[in-house]
Amino acid sequence: MGRKRDYSSEINDKKRRATPKLDRFPELVSSRWLLVRERLRNISQIHGLCRFIRRFDDADFDVEPLLIDRGMEFDYNEFRYDTFGVTYEIARYIPIGLTACMEGYFRQVYADLIDYGPPYRENAAKFKDIRFSIDTALSLEKNSVSLGDFIAHLLTTNNFADINENVSTLIGEDFIKRLKSARSHVVNRQDLFVTDEEELMSEIIQSVKYTFKLRHMFCHEADPMPVDLELEHMFRGHSGPIPEGSEGFAIGAQFRVSPRAVEEFLSISEFVISGLLAK
Repeated sequence: MGRKRDYSSEINDKKRRATPKLDRFPELVSSRWLLVRERLRNISQIHGLCRFIRRFDDADFDVEPLLIDRGMEFDYNEFRYDTFGVTYEIARYIPIGLTACMEGYFRQVYADLIDYGPPYRENAAKFKDIRFSIDTALSLEKNSVSLGDFIAHLLTTNNFADINENVSTLIGEDFIKRLKSARSHVVNRQDLFVTDEEELMSEIIQSVKYTFKLRHMFCHEADPMPVDLELEHMFRGHSGPIPEGSEGFAIGAQFRVSPRAVEEFLSISEFVISGLLAK
């Protein structure tokens, strides 16, 4: 018989590991958004870092004397002729980090909605797979773990379908439809290259789905190489034929894994959830 899980400890340990986030105007920014905002910004810089590393292929860019002066020792010649391998390995972190942001954000969404009260708390009863004993209930109360935190901890969030199903269940309507109708009202949304709202939202969702797929691939396979030719642009750390200034956003199939697409998805989600919790 397996060891009985201590849900209260799991949840509180996860909260303790979360880096404290501060904002100049905390009343205007939710704890959900603060949880992922900085990490999304950092991940968005990886493409630029990869482009910088690939400059080592340029014979006119000799960084070796600089590294020697600073006491950095490594096989520079080997590194110089394998910058694709280095940038590919770095870029493989992008879908992993983005997926962690999405999972962390939406688990907080589940908790906030349930702890808000009716109608979301009542809708949570529709999650038939979640059961807990009196001992678990007493442990949650003793360790100051909310019902929302507990249910959010157990809900499956392995892909976009899970997110849509979970949020749709809690709010009592289709989450995707909410997102599509809300995007045009989001303040400070990013400048994009596709003008049709329906098409644009579809592209964002496809990018999110593919991000989850790659995350699973890179975490569970030894050395995978996606066969999609368009991904070569991402893993080489440059934008190829993508228009100047659009690096990192999902435009058709040219750039299917994108920090900007995920950030757009989360910002629209935040607009919707904040509106629901403000009622």
